[in-house]
Amino acid sequence: MTDPYTIAHSDYRFDLPPNFNFGFDVIDARAKETPGRIAYIAVDRTGEDIRPVTYADLGGASNRFANVLHSLDAAKGDFALVIMERIPAWFETLIGCMKVGVVAMPGTTLLTAKDIRYRINKVRARFVIVSSDHADKIEEIRTDCPSVEHLIIVTNARNGWIHYESACVSQPAKIAPHQLEP
Repeated sequence: MTDPYTIAHSDYRFDLPPNFNFGFDVIDARAKETPGRIAYIAVDRTGEDIRPVTYADLGGASNRFANVLHSLDAAKGDFALVIMERIPAWFETLIGCMKVGVVAMPGTTLLTAKDIRYRINKVRARFVIVSSDHADKIEEIRTDCPSVEHLIIVTNARNGWIHYESACVSQPAKIAPHQLEP
């Protein structure tokens, strides 16, 4: 007699589309099927501003950021260090990175400048994406990280940095997988 696990395992098939991409195949698919469905609820630090974010919102915003990365010649396999609080831009950034094939390295907001330098240099990250609260740490180690080509700041604009919100607003809310490197 065969045990139930062996039977289940032998009959199991996990069907993935070719070139599966979570951003396109899950987030954008949900946005198309159920655009008004809530993906998550954003709550500010005070608890006063509570905003539901739909799959359509998330898909569009992540597409805008994917287009920003694409305009910066991001290539599949590039690395991006991401340090920010769990604000909507965090989700948009991670999913946008997935869509263009950039490997997002989320870092805790407790990382020190030394930790950040190590992570960037270990993988030769081309992109650093942080909220304005963490830009000073990046500035402190910037000259020690020769691989970094693009600094992207969320929330408050900063001289010498790409302002996330401004860059995203100028990009289309659509991007097709065929536009990107396979």
